Amino acid sequence: MTMGKKRSYVHCGSKSGLEQVLPGVRVHVLGPPTVDQTDKIKKQRSSDPDEFWQFQARSIGTDEAISGGGAALFPRHVETRGARFPIRARWLRYHSRTMRGEQLLQIVRMLDQQMNNTSVILVFQVRKKCLLFPGDAQIENWEYALGQDKYKALLAGVDLYKVGHHGSRNATPKTLWNRFKKRSKTKKPARLKSLMSTMADKHGHGDSKTEVPRSSLVNALKGETEFLTTQAFKEELYKDTQLAF
Repeated sequence: MTMGKKRSYVHCGSKSGLEQVLPGVRVHVLGPPTVDQTDKIKKQRSSDPDEFWQFQARSIGTDEAISGGGAALFPRHVETRGARFPIRARWLRYHSRTMRGEQLLQIVRMLDQQMNNTSVILVFQVRKKCLLFPGDAQIENWEYALGQDKYKALLAGVDLYKVGHHGSRNATPKTLWNRFKKRSKTKKPARLKSLMSTMADKHGHGDSKTEVPRSSLVNALKGETEFLTTQAFKEELYKDTQLAF
């Protein structure tokens, strides 16, 4: 971020510089860590049963995909317009048409995997309230801060959580989730509020437990927080949420 003429790159434990424009607000930078603090941010692991939301997925019966309604078995390979191609040529035609798109998507995925571990994690303290905004930070970005004693009480007292990385399975580590003391299965004034900006069916798949937002995480958010997601929006561009200070 740029502060006046000086450009600075924040990291875990550094000053944010935001106090200059947010008087009365204390800002804690929890991430990303530097490589000197931890070299785990150099790589991104694909699985972690202790931290990822990998289980309790909504069951999707494979029979549904091949039974009802006379639906095509391989709908992407069926011509719906123009000339019909012989069945032996459809696979080749489909993949030749989508090859360039897949190559571009692969580049985007590679960049996404690296950039998410440089996402800034901020906690805003406003009077007695704590607001957590982790951006797209994923587990390797989170690990260093979660291991620091000085942040344990801060994270335990979070009042509002902006759900990380659109609700992906590895952006809300279980260690972080379990540290939130204001989670509650019963509604009460001090209950944790959670906000999620997301869109279903854009990334991952339920069969592989990689869908975004992750169903098991969403169920936990619905059950133990005051949960608001953009998926509930109809024609609204935004919705107001209130947090008493």
